[in-house]
Amino acid sequence: QPLFFVMENVAEITSFERGLVKQQIIEDFAKMGYETEVKILNSANFGVPQVRKRAVFIGNRVGVQNPFPEKTHTDPRVPQTLRNTSGDAPAPYRTVYEAISDLPHLEPGQGEDETAYPLVHQLTAYQQWAREGSDSLYNHVARKHSERDRKLFRILEPGQKMIDLPKRLIPYRTDVFKDKIKKQRWDRPSSAIVAHLQKDGLM
Repeated sequence: QPLFFVMENVAEITSFERGLVKQQIIEDFAKMGYETEVKILNSANFGVPQVRKRAVFIGNRVGVQNPFPEKTHTDPRVPQTLRNTSGDAPAPYRTVYEAISDLPHLEPGQGEDETAYPLVHQLTAYQQWAREGSDSLYNHVARKHSERDRKLFRILEPGQKMIDLPKRLIPYRTDVFKDKIKKQRWDRPSSAIVAHLQKDGLM
């Protein structure tokens, strides 16, 4: 019986079974004495260089407002009137470039689980934060892309995905693998990276 609890799940849980699952969760916690709310939070709104939406339930049994965080970052392409309680406007989303442009170039199959960070003279603020307290870079390993996949990535423009390829070159079913083979943009946050068999889904 903690004073507060936090629970997260996929964003679709709020609409699953016409919202009945979400309502059941709230009612079950109410029986235990918790006033519970749920909001869809996007990690990019809190300084993470990746768009990832999750349903976050927060509940408390002390009769106060549930403490959902305020956005610290926002999509610069969308006109904003939002200001934090401090009066500051949120910063723009962090981008793929800000996050990983300092990492060494790898060919397919190259990389090590632990290696020294390369010397880079101009780091972004995010890269400075990521390196703080450590000289080691972890898990910078490239998957063994086939020559076919490398050819497809060369054809794609940043931000495009498999369905943008010429139909004769699309290697997978588009009704099942809608997010497979995607080329991230340097100037925006990454999309959520879907994993399959311990590897990314060609993203």
